[in-house]
Amino acid sequence: MLAQSPVVAAARGVEQFAKKSATVQERLVSELREVASALGGDYHDAMRAVLKAGDEREDVAVKAGKLKKPRKRAPKRVGDCWEMPARLTYVYGRRSIEPEGRTKTQRSQLARRVDVELTLLGLMPDADRLLAELERELDSDRSADRFAAFLESWRNGDESFYEALDRTAGTEDSVFFYDVMLGDFVAGFAKQSKGVKKGLNAAHDALHDGFLCYRQYRAFREALALSLVLPPDVPLPQHLQRYEEKLSGSYSLRQQVLMMLALHDFDPMAVVKLVTENAEPLSNPLWANRHDPYPAWMRSFEAAIPDMVKEADSTDAFLQMSIEKRTSDARKIRKIPGLIGFLPM
Repeated sequence: MLAQSPVVAAARGVEQFAKKSATVQERLVSELREVASALGGDYHDAMRAVLKAGDEREDVAVKAGKLKKPRKRAPKRVGDCWEMPARLTYVYGRRSIEPEGRTKTQRSQLARRVDVELTLLGLMPDADRLLAELERELDSDRSADRFAAFLESWRNGDESFYEALDRTAGTEDSVFFYDVMLGDFVAGFAKQSKGVKKGLNAAHDALHDGFLCYRQYRAFREALALSLVLPPDVPLPQHLQRYEEKLSGSYSLRQQVLMMLALHDFDPMAVVKLVTENAEPLSNPLWANRHDPYPAWMRSFEAAIPDMVKEADSTDAFLQMSIEKRTSDARKIRKIPGLIGFLPM
């Protein structure tokens, strides 16, 4: 089973692609995108509508603050963990979609590789930008921006402190806060809450509680956006695997999102709108109370169950129908490399 998984197949295909010259790579990517653009269907048409709306958006650029690095480093990531291939990602706190890669050459190489890997996974070539657009729409509570930007500005090597904290949460390697970082936190947030001025211990507790609250908010939205984009047989990244687990013997968030997507004719923005219009606001300050996004989501999901049962007699049957439809779409895309002669069909 593992050898046949889309993630493994995509990794092997990318290895073969990387051995070809830049000229051949560019030709293959051009052909790949041309064939993919001709694919129709509810999901692909809805995806293109989201991308078109993103192109027409007129956002004010949010200036990135100065990056700060403590002298010490948190534990590094151990082993290879699958992540969504992307040339563009959404940056929380800045509400911007920014390119990956430090140089023009790196960005060019990444763009070619990402197109191929996305297709082999069963995703359209611009699925990374689709994911970024969906995350931007889902990040609807602006009260979290300053705190998110703070965690983004402090770096642990190439990753933000949010990523380092999220990656190590609940493990023996849990990242700790540095005194210089706590001082910066107090300087930036003391006006918002006088409690953080009572000393480093108070600041540590507030920062830790704020992170836990914000993590519930952000990770839920990351998992939801990925569930709207990924085919059912491609897993969520490791740091979001908990959203693959079933809730109280029922369905996992991943399964629920797919069912809601199918119920809304595979239009991801319809599901995003349900979340943003019904979400509970974050506490102010963040560290004052815990945040739980599930009650609001579950109300929307449970309200939709009668419509699911009308279409497929039971929720289990509706889930299976939803899986089959998205899997069928993904298989069509996975055939594209074979159609252009890159890989055997």
